[in-house]
Amino acid sequence: MADNFTKEAFTLLGVGITVVALRTYARLTSVGIRKFMLDDYLMLLAVVSSSFQSIEFRRIVCQSNYQLQVVYGLETGAAYSVGARFHGLANNSMMDEQRRTLSPNSPEYGLRVGGSKLQLIGWSLYTLLLWLLKLCINIFYTRLT
Repeated sequence: MADNFTKEAFTLLGVGITVVALRTYARLTSVGIRKFMLDDYLMLLAVVSSSFQSIEFRRIVCQSNYQLQVVYGLETGAAYSVGARFHGLANNSMMDEQRRTLSPNSPEYGLRVGGSKLQLIGWSLYTLLLWLLKLCINIFYTRLT
């Protein structure tokens, strides 16, 4: 059974993709694809990335052909994977004494290392998403004036 975070994260992901799909449809029917501007393409880049080719991300998440198709989805997937695969463990909430006493041979150590790596990837993807959307809004406002 999915927890509240999982339900909320993937619901918001669905809402975000739906809003961008409706925006793209509205632009497509009103001006046609030949008159798409840079902000239209940036929205699609923010949502529909061709594929995520990071071998490290795939290795960390589940060591398989795990590919997410959207930047927003990548960020949501990274946040979900920290909880699902690594049981929410990372080193960001540990005190120095806890770090010293944690044995490198323990299963918790491996979970914390993997969770920390994935958390950094998630933060980077979140930053990428925010800057793509900020750029899109700036270009849209420039087009209005």
